[in-house]
Amino acid sequence: MALRKLPKEVKTSEVLTGAEITLLSTVDHLPEEADLEAFAKEPEVSAILEAFDDDDKNRLIELHKLAQSFIEEGDLLKAWKTVLQ
Repeated sequence: MALRKLPKEVKTSEVLTGAEITLLSTVDHLPEEADLEAFAKEPEVSAILEAFDDDDKNRLIELHKLAQSFIEEGDLLKAWKTVLQ
């Protein structure tokens, strides 16, 4: 995926570094909607979604922090599933 095609929330992240964003851009395709819905039920993700239900900015920050940890582990698919919540 070209950097210019990345979602705005990823390109302008306050958390993800340029190197991490570049790594995300190496993924050929984004996860399907059904995969995102299932991933939202994962404990780490659902805790963030519930805790910051009315706080879009901080929800995004916390999701990007979690995505960062997946990137560090080399799991770009989980990172994408996290940032697309």
